[in-house]
Amino acid sequence: MTAVNKNITTLKIVAKCRVNETDLSSFKQYAADLIAQTQQEPGNISYALCEDIKDPTILTFIEEWQDQKALDTHNTSKHFTTIFPKLTLLTQTEIEVNIYKKC
Repeated sequence: MTAVNKNITTLKIVAKCRVNETDLSSFKQYAADLIAQTQQEPGNISYALCEDIKDPTILTFIEEWQDQKALDTHNTSKHFTTIFPKLTLLTQTEIEVNIYKKC
C-alpha cells in the first residue's frame, strides 16, 4: 500500500457560467481548447466542463489542483489568460468561482 501524505490538501474549483444561448457552441469550442491544454499542466488532477441537466445554458468547470502553486501557475498561463477572457464575453453574468478544500 502506498503511503498518503495527509498534510497535502488539494484544491477543487467550481466555476459556474451562465452562457448566452446563442453562444453555447462557441463557448464549448473555446472551453475544449482550454481543457485540452490545462490537462497537460503539472499539478492538474482533473479539469472538466459539465452541463446542468435542467438548463443547458449553465456550464460549470470542475477542477482539481495539487496545490495553490499549481493553481496560480494555471491562472497565469498563456492559454488561460488568452481563452478565459473570450469565455467571459459569452456569458450572461459574471462567472461565479468558488475554491474548496477538504474540511
